[in-house]
Amino acid sequence: MNRTVLLVTVLGLGGTLLVSTGAVPLLDEPTDDIGEDVELHPSDSPDGKYAYIDDEGELVVDISASNPNVEGPVGVNPDTVTAFENVFRIRYNGSRYAEVWLTHESDAITFSARGEPIRSESAAVTLGPNESVGVDGHVYTTGGRDEMRADGLGVHAPGAGHDADRRNQPKA
Repeated sequence: MNRTVLLVTVLGLGGTLLVSTGAVPLLDEPTDDIGEDVELHPSDSPDGKYAYIDDEGELVVDISASNPNVEGPVGVNPDTVTAFENVFRIRYNGSRYAEVWLTHESDAITFSARGEPIRSESAAVTLGPNESVGVDGHVYTTGGRDEMRADGLGVHAPGAGHDADRRNQPKA
């Protein structure tokens, strides 16, 4: 492998995930308020150090050496699946129920809550009034994937605040 390819691989494996949203603090710690009574904040867990609220009030998940909260070796190994548990939390501050899911354009990264991917409306996590859930991240470097960057994570919660009885109905 020549030096240029090695540099691209190393940069790709130490990728940054960026959630581009505005912020208004609703908890005691800094949060990223994405609207619809839904906010994001770094978890108080060992892997929560990979998430922080930046100067613009946006949640950033950063597994690279540029993360100001992490010392020593960072990133992921090649040809593996690396799990980051409870990196950040999604909180719903409404009085009814909300279906929340995350989207992005990287096929090498999966976000999950309660052990299940939350990547579409049919695979959303349901949050009750004033409930929060930890979000895990899995980074896949298998199959020759070497670009681990996902800018502009989409957080979806359409119609947040639906009635409790809808929570038990099958999703379309």
